Amino acid sequence: MSNDPYRPSNSSRSSASGSRPSGEGFRPDSNSRSPQPAPRSQPPKSSPLVPALLVAGALAVGGLALRHSQAPSSAANAQVSNAASASYRPSAQPASDKLQVLVAGDVSRSVNPALRQSAMDGLKFAFKQALPTGTPVHFVFYDREARTRPGVIEFNEPHDLDEVSTDFVKYPPRPEKGTRQALALSRLEREADSLPSGTPVAFVLLTDGEDQDAPSTTREAQKMAARPNFRGLLVVGAQMESQARMYLRDRLDASLAPLQNRRIVCGPEVSDRDADQFRALLGS
Repeated sequence: MSNDPYRPSNSSRSSASGSRPSGEGFRPDSNSRSPQPAPRSQPPKSSPLVPALLVAGALAVGGLALRHSQAPSSAANAQVSNAASASYRPSAQPASDKLQVLVAGDVSRSVNPALRQSAMDGLKFAFKQALPTGTPVHFVFYDREARTRPGVIEFNEPHDLDEVSTDFVKYPPRPEKGTRQALALSRLEREADSLPSGTPVAFVLLTDGEDQDAPSTTREAQKMAARPNFRGLLVVGAQMESQARMYLRDRLDASLAPLQNRRIVCGPEVSDRDADQFRALLGS
């Protein structure tokens, strides 16, 4: 017997009146094999799903057609992409009118720590008197080779150079003797080439003036003199004339002759006159 509460029991199939049970509210048991009464003849009804499917199909076709009419063709996409690419071009590094100073410090064996400190003190004085506030300063150390010191110093006050001053004074000399001033000048120019186009530059040498290759120094000075936006060269630390120093100051000054009046060669102490002349070169 089925426990379905919505299925009439067997006893209800023979009512007291003996009439056949009504089909309303009756759900035939699919497992039952007894013959079922034939359904009454009714006109065919269309399924409610058919109109819905037709409407959905029409909407889908219409939407596809709409998207197709609105979507740009691959050729149009290519034109848009090409136009966007054409509108963007990496610009060249902009020119800068801000002065930058590049310094080469001589760390050869002939420049002892005391002379290095004196040269750096003279540089601080010259910078304080001559440099505009916030001037970027780059450093290179050299002897028979040149090595760039990482970082850029923004000079405002002499104490801004304290750290690089310590590095310069304590830099261990190499066993090999000899100094090549031409190498220092060449390295400074190469560092300047990495700056934005048109940047005005000034160069500084901190050295006792010893030079193993004076002719090469003269050739580098000629190239430096022809350099666009070159302001001038300051040499600090060149020893005064003496038999012991073999007239290093005079010799270095002669090697730099192609720079003409754009060079200042002074000893470890920078005078007010030297500083004023340097400031005038920077403003030229």
